[in-house]
Amino acid sequence: AKARRCSVCTKAAYCSPECQKEDWRFHKRICKKPEPKEDASAKAPPVDKEEMEKVMAEFTKDKDPAFAAQMQAMMAGMTGVEMPKAPEKPPEVPCQNCSKICEKPMRCGTCKAVSYCCAQCQRDDWRFHKRICTKPAASPAAASQPPPVGASEQAKDGAAAKAPDSSSAPRPKETESVVLNNEDVGTWYKHREWKPQEERKEFVPTKLEGAAKDAQEAQASAGASKKAGSAWNAAGTWEEKNMLPWWQDRVQKLQGWTDEGEVLTIDKVSPVKGEASIVHVRGQPKFMYDINFDLVFSGLQRCKACAKSSPGCRCSNCMRILGTVLITELCWDSEGSVALKVLAQEPSGPSHVKKAGQKECSAIADDLLLPSLRAFLEERVAEYKAQATSVAPKWASQLPPVAKWEDAPSSAPVKLA
Repeated sequence: AKARRCSVCTKAAYCSPECQKEDWRFHKRICKKPEPKEDASAKAPPVDKEEMEKVMAEFTKDKDPAFAAQMQAMMAGMTGVEMPKAPEKPPEVPCQNCSKICEKPMRCGTCKAVSYCCAQCQRDDWRFHKRICTKPAASPAAASQPPPVGASEQAKDGAAAKAPDSSSAPRPKETESVVLNNEDVGTWYKHREWKPQEERKEFVPTKLEGAAKDAQEAQASAGASKKAGSAWNAAGTWEEKNMLPWWQDRVQKLQGWTDEGEVLTIDKVSPVKGEASIVHVRGQPKFMYDINFDLVFSGLQRCKACAKSSPGCRCSNCMRILGTVLITELCWDSEGSVALKVLAQEPSGPSHVKKAGQKECSAIADDLLLPSLRAFLEERVAEYKAQATSVAPKWASQLPPVAKWEDAPSSAPVKLA
């Protein structure tokens, strides 16, 4: 239905006069005539711009310039007063020579395009600037106008007065290089098209037959007997051959070794590490080696009862053995003294089985394994030294010193005449 508002406050709305009468006992407490609206623009006093500018200037008098400018801009926006614009600074012009900012720019008198901070910079930059310094072309409008009367005579007089001496005149420009098209430059650049006059011939060695072949073989064998090392070292000065693979091949043969009583067995041999080489110096070989490697061994020491039984018989009293032998020092400087160290490991098996500790493992290895291992290494060292021989005589510097006291001069006093 059509809404009917209260005629006093014009806020409450009703559907009928009956509803308004029933609600009057409650509405009369808050029913008030609204106050008339006042015009804010008419009531606000006018703003004096000059006085506002003075107030802002006094407020920001002793402040930081950046802060003062920010405060003035904010107050001007709030009050509607336009701030006076700061005078624009002239653009900073850098010097063409030293790139410093020119306090009083001095332009080039010819092209008017570059600036300098002083006359000295202009002189220093002239050797570079003279290549591009040209007088600007006159505009078409200025060219079409006739010169004023008497201007040509004044220009001639001024040019004669300003004419520099021959000593200070700039050096005349060199003539521009002339580019010649289709010039004959020879064939020096056609190196990719060059071909040799003679055809390429493949080298084929000539076959020796008969007496010539026998003579060459005899000469080669005679030369090989007089020198040590390979055929490449004809002078017999210095030659070194890597022998580490040789030791690796010999040491790996230890894998699977078993003692006579079949108690210990070498299960694994680690790769050989270190250095080994045969060096030929002045025809004499030197056998150098400094290597190390590890051996993993295992075994079973049967008890007295199982030892009397069949070979495969064993019980919980039989001792399981597992250990490692470290060959830490096998060096040519200390021949005959190989450093061997035994480390015990815990063998696999149930907990009630007897297992060898460090003391038992070391004792068994010292008795059954280490003597055979030392003998094996001594044989390999002897075999290693037999890899090269020398028939050349040793030099005096290579021989050990020998003292012969019977040949020494007598220390008895000599009777003077």
